[in-house]
Amino acid sequence: MGYEVFPDDQAEEVKRLKKARRKVQATFSQMPSEVAFDPELRQVWHKSEAKDERSWDEISDALQSNLREGIQMRWWELRAVELVLEEANAEFDGEDALGPRFRHRLHDAKCKVKEICEGLEIFGETFELSEPEEEHIELTKELLDSARDHY
Repeated sequence: MGYEVFPDDQAEEVKRLKKARRKVQATFSQMPSEVAFDPELRQVWHKSEAKDERSWDEISDALQSNLREGIQMRWWELRAVELVLEEANAEFDGEDALGPRFRHRLHDAKCKVKEICEGLEIFGETFELSEPEEEHIELTKELLDSARDHY
């Protein structure tokens, strides 16, 4: 792990970066571990017993890939739920099928995903959160129908 050195006249920038890094660390500490440490990443970790510099690069690359995929997947899930609920609301003359308590939770979850993306920008990562494909929306409909049938 390297260090970045800044001249004294950039002290404010250093403060900003430190604050952003603390925010990213706090956000990561609240994420489920399976987002960052999926089986592919564990395989890379165990494969490299020597833990030399090359293996750290592999681990870093795998973590970055998993994080990028995990963030996009969470976004698709949240947006698919939101889109399916919009359809349900239309069927009930605009009445919110979710209710204020769960609507607030959905909003908070979307905000957290966006915060993670913004926090990672200081490391040169940019995320364009795309809309879910039709198959994600259909799967969400099926899951919600199945859940409704069980309750």
